[in-house]
Amino acid sequence: MKYECRYPLSSVWEKIEQEADPYSNPHFGNCLEKQLTQQGRNHSIRFGRIISKQYMSKTNLLHASCQPFKIGLESDYAQKNQITTQDEYFGLCGRNPSLREFPPNQVLDDTTIAPGRPFWLNLKVCNSEPLKKYLKEAEQDMHTSDYWNKDVQAAVKELTNITGHPIPKKERWVEYLDNIIDCTVCHHCHPLGDAPSKFYNDSTFWTKIDELETKERGYPFQYHKGKPTEVALYSLYFGYYFKVLQDRMDAKIKNQGRPKDLYIQVTSDGVLTSQLNMLGVPQAKQRPPWGSAIVYEVYKHKTETDQHAVRVLFNGKTLPVCGEDKQFCSWEEFNEKLSKFIPEEKDCQPFFQNYKEPNL
Repeated sequence: MKYECRYPLSSVWEKIEQEADPYSNPHFGNCLEKQLTQQGRNHSIRFGRIISKQYMSKTNLLHASCQPFKIGLESDYAQKNQITTQDEYFGLCGRNPSLREFPPNQVLDDTTIAPGRPFWLNLKVCNSEPLKKYLKEAEQDMHTSDYWNKDVQAAVKELTNITGHPIPKKERWVEYLDNIIDCTVCHHCHPLGDAPSKFYNDSTFWTKIDELETKERGYPFQYHKGKPTEVALYSLYFGYYFKVLQDRMDAKIKNQGRPKDLYIQVTSDGVLTSQLNMLGVPQAKQRPPWGSAIVYEVYKHKTETDQHAVRVLFNGKTLPVCGEDKQFCSWEEFNEKLSKFIPEEKDCQPFFQNYKEPNL
């Protein structure tokens, strides 16, 4: 598997040195933290070509030459996501992004909350006292639940028996599960072949670990589900993202400013699941597969040109956002659904004080 990591690590936006992993004894490894593999790169390029086929060849939304400043790119700072963004653009346009069109400060979210940066790709930007309170309430309930004290504890004990590690502190149990998954993948990639055989031979074991970790991530939303605090939690946790989406769609519909024809965003699975939860998709037992995508499409009526509709897809399948029997939402319906989750300015000052859409 070592060949999977042998390629120039740098993106067009950041120079990243190739260094061996000093912890992979007896020989230095080739995979770095959060590094994309060759398989992942090939997937990204193919996905870019799928976008090209759908929105250039079929719908003519995009010009075949990828006209400058008609596409938006945004990514978090991880190497794997920078390269994925670059490769998807390459698959779409047949060339790498240029720094003139895609300057780093407008493309990369390095967690800096400032005008012109895509900081809305981060979760919990509001950082408000109500948000902290909602999360703390859920955490306290989780730590007294059977899920935590029976299911998670049993999995941690099983893992520590296999690995010989001491049992971590109670509040770090799921972090331990997550780290074991990451370490096993890295050791396999290097390839060291020194992970316990159960890690390679028992697929149900990994499914169980993934489900336990995924449940921990979604626990606050399940705890507040059906309570008066449910919408407020979503709103403060990631609802401000819908403000950005709403503004971009509205600008395109009204042809105001310099709206893009297409935006590509590459970020973490937590950002995907937060959107899916707000859109009414039931909480999945496992994290979305690597390379998953949510697609938002805006359509103009062929004859009634003042009417628009929205379709939302997840991994190629239409989500029934406005009802089981409807593939499309009217713009008015969809706008109303988004608005419910957009926080008030007073409750999310870090976002509203720094949000400035550069293309509107």
